[in-house]
Amino acid sequence: MISKIELQRIRSLRQTKYRWQYGLFLVEGVRLVEEAVSAEAEVVTVIHTKELSESQRGLELVGKINEHSIPHHEVTERDLRSISDTVHNQGIIAVASISELPSLEASAENNWLYLDSVRDPGNLGTILRTADWFGVKHVALSPTCADPYNPKVVRSGVGSHFRLNIYPSAELLPIKQMGHSILAADQKGTPLNQLPLTANQFCLVLGSEAHGISEETGSVVDHSVAILGMGQVESLNVAVAAGILLYQLTIDHKPSRSVRP
Repeated sequence: MISKIELQRIRSLRQTKYRWQYGLFLVEGVRLVEEAVSAEAEVVTVIHTKELSESQRGLELVGKINEHSIPHHEVTERDLRSISDTVHNQGIIAVASISELPSLEASAENNWLYLDSVRDPGNLGTILRTADWFGVKHVALSPTCADPYNPKVVRSGVGSHFRLNIYPSAELLPIKQMGHSILAADQKGTPLNQLPLTANQFCLVLGSEAHGISEETGSVVDHSVAILGMGQVESLNVAVAAGILLYQLTIDHKPSRSVRP
């Protein structure tokens, strides 16, 4: 049986301060907990309601949790609801450790994504999911981004947190110093297919929809890249822009190819 003190500690992980203090975050819902277990993420504990085991999928998930020797506790619906970040919870929440990250130098041969002041949790989670889809495994966030372990970001990421290296409060310059071409999304930039290609790794930079990238970030950029459109709308959602540009960089121009600094 889980103690009230432990439940209180888990409940505190809804707040940014305590997530980073304990190095833990919440993983809510059947699918996300399945992803965490399958990815062999460091899951510290799982709490779930009795009703979870009444479904075949829930029963199988509890079986996998047991197979991985992950501690789990049955709690009341009321206790789970007091921790849940959703209106209709699915009867299960896991507590996972925030992963230790490899050094930047160890990731020098990989493509990167850098997000500058992307504050909307839904957008941030969707961008992480998109980076995962296109095989960009290293994502750096400026200090003014949303917390990547905010429950809404985790839900929107749909398991990508367990496959990506996410660097919070990061600077762009060290990534450039590793030899990466720094490309920033900008409406006034040059279409990607008009830029000369080389075999260098790239780092794609995306800023907030309202203000774009900061002056400090802009000073490190090698090229501004634009997305061609045909309509009258003023701009694209930042997560949509991420998908288009990552497709162009990884599929149209083949993996590990970028533009000359």
